[in-house]
Amino acid sequence: MLIATLPPLIEAIFIKRKNRFIAIIEYQGENHEAHLPSTGRMQELLFNGATVFLERHNDQKRKTKFTLRMVSHNNVLIDIYAAKANSYFRKIVEKGLSNLFPTNKLTIKNEWAYENHKFDFLIATEKMQTVVEVKSVNLVENNCALFPDAPTSRGSSHLRSLSQLAQNGYNCIVSFIVMRNDAENFSFHGEKDPEFYRSAIEAQQNGVKFCVFKLLFDRNSVQFCSEIPIIWEK
Repeated sequence: MLIATLPPLIEAIFIKRKNRFIAIIEYQGENHEAHLPSTGRMQELLFNGATVFLERHNDQKRKTKFTLRMVSHNNVLIDIYAAKANSYFRKIVEKGLSNLFPTNKLTIKNEWAYENHKFDFLIATEKMQTVVEVKSVNLVENNCALFPDAPTSRGSSHLRSLSQLAQNGYNCIVSFIVMRNDAENFSFHGEKDPEFYRSAIEAQQNGVKFCVFKLLFDRNSVQFCSEIPIIWEK
């Protein structure tokens, strides 16, 4: 199922990461700086010589002419634009592709605030309010999607707040969006971040629901594939 179309993308070669937000790429024989819209480490994806795909910008006020949108790895296209996971999730809900959300009389509010936290969505129906936090996933090992790829104290804090909300009567969901199509299941990367794994288990025990959606990308579009199962036990 089509959920989004992509802007024209151009092929380039990844050279190195200058810092968290800037990559050096080679395009038409010259090196350029490109905005890197993800703070994840992605060392298994972004290495010297990797094939990447860029969005070109004509805005003279921008610091870079390009944004690095996708990388090709083992013939799989992977979207590394982490913030896009939210818009993909919204399309999944609006198109009725998940059983977790009814499509009739549904209102979706972005960035719902609770105490010191902002959550990605508040989805309301006549009978229920659902708080949703969305996480972008691009790490896959042995056909298993893993999150996180680096420690995330902010992510653990979100889970603890969702646990509290669930205990206060809210319907709470954490949705992981796998930005590639080669995962068959999902698990928590406890070796990278044991605190996030413990927080997820506690959140589930307190009533927070978890779901994982897998997407398929080409250079023109984004397709919804399916929901995939979560492996909880290590």
